Amino acid sequence: MFDIVGQVEWERRWSYELRWQPHYRGHGVRSREVATVAQLRAVVEWARRNPNVLRCSYKPTDHLVGDQVKMCPDGHSLEAPNPNQPYRMIQQMRMVRCATCPGHYRTVCPTCRAPVFDPPLSVECRPA
Repeated sequence: MFDIVGQVEWERRWSYELRWQPHYRGHGVRSREVATVAQLRAVVEWARRNPNVLRCSYKPTDHLVGDQVKMCPDGHSLEAPNPNQPYRMIQQMRMVRCATCPGHYRTVCPTCRAPVFDPPLSVECRPA
């Protein structure tokens, strides 16, 4: 049997926004993203000490990293001819939300019509 273990996974990052004093050079809003909690903590502590920062806000963001699944469980390619450009192959995916994780890309195999989820569904996952 063909192994469809996905190589895609969710990675948690944090995006932050710094709002600067109007008189400060380069005033306005500056947005960036960091990869670790330690980096976020360093930014927040720096912003608290800086008198030119009016506000520092942050939120978690999730990104998919890795390679997409290209084959269904039966070994068929998930790419199909593009209806608008028949000489090109595309993989038609749809993001489905999940109660326990950020979601999954769902692709229907063009050959056998089997649904393929990437990242793979875990026991707790219930796609909407």
